[in-house]
Amino acid sequence: MTRGRKRAPGGRGRQPSSYQREVDSYAKRLEVITFHDTNGMPATLDKFYDHQSAKKQENKRKRIYEWIKDRSRIESVCTSSTKASMKVLRGAGTATTISAAGEEAITEWIKSLREEGVPVSRLMLELKAKTIAEDEKVPDGIFEASWTWQQGFLRRHKLSLRAKTRQGLKKPEAMEADAKAYWEEVAKTKIELGVDKIFNADQSENY
Repeated sequence: MTRGRKRAPGGRGRQPSSYQREVDSYAKRLEVITFHDTNGMPATLDKFYDHQSAKKQENKRKRIYEWIKDRSRIESVCTSSTKASMKVLRGAGTATTISAAGEEAITEWIKSLREEGVPVSRLMLELKAKTIAEDEKVPDGIFEASWTWQQGFLRRHKLSLRAKTRQGLKKPEAMEADAKAYWEEVAKTKIELGVDKIFNADQSENY
């Protein structure tokens, strides 16, 4: 008999993830900005992101403008058919930290959450960074997303985790506890099922 995912202690069953965001491949980014060149933003959003909500389309609009500014690097990556299909890139050799592209994915994740009014805590940043390190095959025990790394990351990308909270949001302590329980359950389930990738209900791949 097929078993469902076990609930975390005190949990309310499976909840939609607020901490995962779709990351487009470099080929997709190039296709989007090339289409935008001749068709404009409204047509671009209709063609590539018509299935998303108005809020997510607005977030994606901002991402597209960032890709346009980064066009030369995206075009360079897409000269390799192998790299073009990737969402993040890592240089040759054994990695001891996450790649620049991995940091870019975290930056996009933070911006998307903030645009939807979701505050990002230190613990959430640590867990997200460790997940990306795992996906990039950084050896266990090498990268810990330490406080020092977090400070460097925030400085490099001109980010700050200090943000006002809105009335009605959970207290930071409760959010951190929920986030930690969720990621621990995800990691445990991946091991139990022997899977490498996890997908959203709409079949888009979680990074």
